[in-house]
Amino acid sequence: MIGKSVFRALNGKQEVVKRCSKIVIRASSTVPQMSLPSSSENSNPLPFFRSIQNSPSLHASNNSGQFYTIDPSIKKQLFLYGGIPKTFDELCNTFKETCMMIREPALEIMDYMKSTNFNNAATRYCLYGKIGTGKSMTMAHVLHYGFENSFVIVHVPWAPYWYKFPKEYSDCPTKEGMVDLPLDAVAWLIHFKNQNSHLLADPNLSVCQDWEWSKREITKKGAPLAEIVEMGINRVKYSTNCIEALLQELKQLSDLKRYV
Repeated sequence: MIGKSVFRALNGKQEVVKRCSKIVIRASSTVPQMSLPSSSENSNPLPFFRSIQNSPSLHASNNSGQFYTIDPSIKKQLFLYGGIPKTFDELCNTFKETCMMIREPALEIMDYMKSTNFNNAATRYCLYGKIGTGKSMTMAHVLHYGFENSFVIVHVPWAPYWYKFPKEYSDCPTKEGMVDLPLDAVAWLIHFKNQNSHLLADPNLSVCQDWEWSKREITKKGAPLAEIVEMGINRVKYSTNCIEALLQELKQLSDLKRYV
């Protein structure tokens, strides 16, 4: 009895295998044959979603939706103290690579910047959209373009941070009724210095007027613009005043057409 039941079970398995094999043969006969890629296609090492152009100045509409790679040294200089989402930065560290998508809004802004007449009034652009639609990454792409084309970058990674959390402040000594955030001011000056370190040594970026911080500390006209930045970093008490002076100097340099 045991031998017959086992034999029948084995026969049943054989029937199931045979039936399945027929189904597989019939299904495979309906699948269209796919052509193998030619040798010319195999010569391209990058997949279709990667751009061979890693320079933002060379990005065009045909690159929209593709990813390009940022050199680690450029990423460190531009985004060491903020500018890209924290989750994205963690992914970059995990994969040991920084890739950003080329988005249409970034291409549009860069096209406008290429055709801007700097003799006219300053042009402003506004990025808007829902949370998670890529505004921060679009801004990062535009920052990379400005860095590559020797623009002086005045970048605030996340302005609400200055007011969202409790922190130390001091009364402004020069403007009654206002308060200073000296530690945040120093942090921003370090960020500005890091992003523009390749430009601050240029002789064209010099101070247009004297700035007196105290009776003994003065930044004289003609001094490198970096002196104001260093003054604010080294002397926390005057950091907010140094930011105000820095922005005024940049406006004057722009009016004087002293571009790098």
